[in-house]
Amino acid sequence: MALIVVAVILGRGGDDKAIVPSVVGLGHAAADGTLVSNGFSTQIERQPSSEPSGIVIGQDPVAGAQLGAGGVVTLTISGEPGGGSGGGSDEQPSGPVEMPDVVGEQYVLAGAELEQQGLVPDTRVVERGRTWGAVIAQRPRPGTTLEAGEIVQLDIALPSGFNRLDVPVPDLEGLTAASARTTGHELGFTMRTEEREAPSLDLAGKVLSQEPKPGTTVAELSQIRIVVGG
Repeated sequence: MALIVVAVILGRGGDDKAIVPSVVGLGHAAADGTLVSNGFSTQIERQPSSEPSGIVIGQDPVAGAQLGAGGVVTLTISGEPGGGSGGGSDEQPSGPVEMPDVVGEQYVLAGAELEQQGLVPDTRVVERGRTWGAVIAQRPRPGTTLEAGEIVQLDIALPSGFNRLDVPVPDLEGLTAASARTTGHELGFTMRTEEREAPSLDLAGKVLSQEPKPGTTVAELSQIRIVVGG
């Protein structure tokens, strides 16, 4: 059974060790929150399963193991590769939407929450904050009434002195806009969405082009700009 690995590095290690908690059976957001609150980072693998989409069906290291602070716990999540945490659906909500409060959330989960609400998360890194990948500011403010499809801005923390890994840019062209943003976020990038007239009806709502180009190697949390057919 093929595994597609989707990496979300939420921190880097230290020498202090802690016991890895059990998160199998939890939803992705709950498992991620549990591990981050215990000082660990996460990495995601998606695998088709009979379990409902978004449920943790495996973890490595196993519960009870000792792992250094900031160490990576790999979570195997039920679902198709690129499906995200519910943000990759082709059926988008419509009508008025109340902007949720996502400050303090990890940006991957915040982006998925906004996609589920029908909003378009534009994310950018700012060199401040204490928790790598956490949302430290949002525009507009929580409670603002928007229309589905509107773009919202999230500032993502990059603590001072943090060493970023070099990662290859994925090929997002041809994906739906929501799937492209979800995939980009899960692979450790920030995302910006622009729209232009689609050359044909079948390309409406899909990624026409991207920058940087697929295969380019850039630092994690770098921004990928996608142009989507309108």
